[in-house]
Amino acid sequence: MKKFTALLSAALLSALLVACGGGGGGSSDSSGATGVSSSSSSSSSSSSSSSGSSSSSSSSSSSSGGTAAVTIHMVGDSTMTTYAADRRPQMGWGERIGLHFNSNVTIKNWAAGGRSSRSFYYESAMWPTAKAAILPGDYVIIQFGHNDQKYGPDDATTPSADTSTGPYSKYGTYAVCSDPAITDGEACTGGSDVVDTAAAKDEHSYYQFLKRYVAEVRAKGATPILMTPMVRREMASGAITIAGAHDYSATKKGAEANPRGNYPAAMKSVATKYDVPLIDITAETKALVEIFGSDAAAASLYVAGDSTHPQIMFAALIAKKASDGMKADSRLGALSSYMIAAPSTLADAYPVAFGPVTVGASSSKTTAIAAFDLSPAIGNLNVSAPANFQISTDNATWSQSLDVAYTGGAVTKVLYARFAPTAEQTYSGAFNVALAGSAVASVTVTGNGTAAITDYANWFAAGSGTSAIVTGRLNGSAANAVGLTAATAPDAVAWAVNGQSVAVQRYIVDTWIANDPAKYVEFTTTPTAALNITSFSMYFASYGGSNLRADMAYSLNADFSSPVTLNATTPLTSAKEILTQAKYSVASIPLAAGATIYVRVFPWQKTATGATKGIALYNVTVGGIGQ
Repeated sequence: MKKFTALLSAALLSALLVACGGGGGGSSDSSGATGVSSSSSSSSSSSSSSSGSSSSSSSSSSSSGGTAAVTIHMVGDSTMTTYAADRRPQMGWGERIGLHFNSNVTIKNWAAGGRSSRSFYYESAMWPTAKAAILPGDYVIIQFGHNDQKYGPDDATTPSADTSTGPYSKYGTYAVCSDPAITDGEACTGGSDVVDTAAAKDEHSYYQFLKRYVAEVRAKGATPILMTPMVRREMASGAITIAGAHDYSATKKGAEANPRGNYPAAMKSVATKYDVPLIDITAETKALVEIFGSDAAAASLYVAGDSTHPQIMFAALIAKKASDGMKADSRLGALSSYMIAAPSTLADAYPVAFGPVTVGASSSKTTAIAAFDLSPAIGNLNVSAPANFQISTDNATWSQSLDVAYTGGAVTKVLYARFAPTAEQTYSGAFNVALAGSAVASVTVTGNGTAAITDYANWFAAGSGTSAIVTGRLNGSAANAVGLTAATAPDAVAWAVNGQSVAVQRYIVDTWIANDPAKYVEFTTTPTAALNITSFSMYFASYGGSNLRADMAYSLNADFSSPVTLNATTPLTSAKEILTQAKYSVASIPLAAGATIYVRVFPWQKTATGATKGIALYNVTVGGIGQ
């Protein structure tokens, strides 16, 4: 039976899930990982040191096909880079590309978090170091875009340096040119950049920097390969938005006078002009994310609370799309001779850990299965679960075993896993995958049955939008903003909790200067069994200024009569754009099955401001235990 690559990964939709990687869901990525190289065939849980230098390693144990030594260099950002084991399940797709090449190919992954085509080009440990290592006959994969779109001050620690046009001297570029009259990237040279008047126009042109990389790679006797950036999980009506696909032709960044343009289109123009092989990863990842949908993509493709960085499964799928694209390009025929059928890596997938669940209750997770290079080309993969665990295709009908049909030798399918303990004990086993009756891979699954565990309803975390994420015996309605308007301007703030990037929900708070009972965000939760509510918490911050004030309160009445203010008599405050946790443990509040508790956050400003300031909320949580 032909070997294949399949990955099964899961993400717990719980109130306590913490983001696992850098770079928030905004317009930039700023991972703490730096450009390193490690074996792309290593286990997904293997550790790689983070440094500014690159070390080489073989990519596969197979030596079929091409026999001369070949090196593939990778330059890009945090979506491509190599991460240490403590960052799992975050993974750059460059960590998986070596699986598709034989042992005569060495992967050198120079990609680094937070870099744009401009900043990578000038930073001494990045392009100058990588270029010096390129030899004749090598290949260089080039993928930038996320951080080229950065808006705001170069140094996030000094936001006062920002101006109405958003300085971008270190990172930012326009897709073609900051001068809107110039639509041909070849003409974006000389003169002064519209935003950074101290620089020439080509110093902030994505097109021009890609052109530089291509020319300098070829001058080394190597072959450049352009790859457009993977999409962000920014969706509307089930589809990736144009901004999520890096097209800012119709929208502006912050207060800038002109739209930044279409970055993938600019890269394609360079590829056409200079006859460079190009793989449209933007289109490929757009199709993948739309197959999953927003919630499942948040659970299984992107790291928690992050709409930018891939998890293990997504990294493998992107690498597969990249290798397929290279194999299909006749100009890369010499490189394709080194390509091999990818070995099975399902056992490397991150374990599915449910944690504690109350006996008699259940907890489910969004899961996915992806496989390629399957033989025969048409058939069924069977996925089976151990006792007390089940699998489903619709999150409604559960079974111990199900078949996943595939055609064309590949499949990508959203699944759901459920844990239902019947005793107070630790459970462990594996989800097993078989093809034509033969076991091909498995993923460890664990959970703990417990007599009493806190159940949670949670909002504004794990990419859930306004919807509630619930565990155990709590249900929750979508967050409801009353008298408040959600902010729609691009968010340039690198929001973080405990050093991990997160995505927030923002609301405008402008002219009122006291707690207004008609202006709030409401969160409601209803237990399916009698519970005692014991905790409330949220992360909040002032954005655009530092005058924000807020109260957090709850009531057992739909009209919010007889409320209890959790922060007592002192309004909540935070430093500008620094997420601060408000956390309250309370004496048990009995809540019968079917009853509802109402929680409201009332924001205001210390002094009247304009409609560019407001409140940012993340991980609003209500917790309770069984009676």
